Amino acid sequence: MSEAQDKVQQEEKSEAKPPPMCVECHEFFGNAAMDNMCSVCYKNKKKTVQEAQPKEVKTSPEKKDDLNSSKMSIEENKDEEAEKKPKADPSRCFVCKKKVGLLGFQCKCQYTFCKDHRLPENHSCDFDFNTMEKERLKKANPTVKSSKLETV
Repeated sequence: MSEAQDKVQQEEKSEAKPPPMCVECHEFFGNAAMDNMCSVCYKNKKKTVQEAQPKEVKTSPEKKDDLNSSKMSIEENKDEEAEKKPKADPSRCFVCKKKVGLLGFQCKCQYTFCKDHRLPENHSCDFDFNTMEKERLKKANPTVKSSKLETV
């Protein structure tokens, strides 16, 4: 009897279905615990769901106006600080994240770049070079007004 049971178990194993493919990308195997999605698609979907549902802070109606005004001022301060200081790692290229070591190029936009992205047109630089150069030329070349000469 044990031989018959072994054959039945082997047949059941051979008839078992392979895991389903990912319902999003159809490239990798999905997991039933992750809604039949692969790990990458599941993470992306989870991120989009979290972004769509912002977290709300429960406060009383009287404090909402104060809270909104303070949030606005905090956001404005953060924007100003972001403009002043870049948060990028100075030992890596800001665009491709390649390690630059001692040869990193510091742009006038205050970010560090590798040899491929060192030029402003290669890294979409937001620094206004035209205005800077015009101001430099104004300082270097002051206007010269001649004094009026008396004609004899």
